[in-house]
Amino acid sequence: MSGHWKRNEKVGELINGNFCERVIGCTGKEWPLNLAGELAAECGRLIIAGFH
Repeated sequence: MSGHWKRNEKVGELINGNFCERVIGCTGKEWPLNLAGELAAECGRLIIAGFH
């Protein structure tokens, strides 16, 4: 998905540049799972509830 970098930046702005300690991926699609991994903080937890 071409606009996911803008979403990353927007989330970064909303949470003051700190990425998420926990992210839940539950769509069952590949691109949101990729995005969830990018939004998770270093040593954060990615919870996959739906897999493509």
